[in-house]
Amino acid sequence: METLYFNIDICNVHMNSNEKIFTSKEFYIFCNSIKYIEIDNGELDIIYLDGKNQRFVLANIKDDLEKNRIKIGWGYLKNYNEVLEMLKLSKIIVKK
Repeated sequence: METLYFNIDICNVHMNSNEKIFTSKEFYIFCNSIKYIEIDNGELDIIYLDGKNQRFVLANIKDDLEKNRIKIGWGYLKNYNEVLEMLKLSKIIVKK
């Protein structure tokens, strides 16, 4: 069973101070639960067989010099080059 490893940063805002808080998270997705994947405008959308979806930004926000463009609550995929390479090797349908 193939799995995709995701290493992401999520940006949230502290309620009282409006300070941006970055949280790193790692998780795996089983490829057989994915219906297809869309890649468009620097974003990766995963559509699951059950109809749910997840969206990630293909950028590392820690390296982003323009941190004003950061979308709060979004997952920024740090290992996107690895994920894209795994998608090429797997049999998952990728729509561009």
